[in-house]
Amino acid sequence: MASIMERDETREKGVAYLSDGNGCEIALTRAEYERARAAVMAMAGEVCAHVTTGEAAKMLGVSRRTVMRMLDAGLIPYTRLGSHSYRYMRLEDVLEYKESSKKARGKALDRLRESLDSSQATDESIADYLSQLG
Repeated sequence: MASIMERDETREKGVAYLSDGNGCEIALTRAEYERARAAVMAMAGEVCAHVTTGEAAKMLGVSRRTVMRMLDAGLIPYTRLGSHSYRYMRLEDVLEYKESSKKARGKALDRLRESLDSSQATDESIADYLSQLG
């Protein structure tokens, strides 16, 4: 069952809270949080799928912390369901970022190939250089 606490009390890490807007917050169990989240999403008329930072990290092949940095940098739009709650992204936005990132890497590799083709570098010197990069 949820317990009510004043806003200025120390928050427990990993616990979701529901605020009444007047300084009172209710600590939610994981099940209560999931039900509240589902209700808010349904009431908000959200028709698109949302993913967490962990789910986005798996989809992008990066760490959760890297996804957090991407969000902080504004690379992928996100939503919070409260001032201190988890961040959620639209699945569509994550997939769009993944595709645009893939295209950007491809273009960068094409430019690198063109540059190497027009240079006087030998295959051996390029291989030696690349081996030094790790």
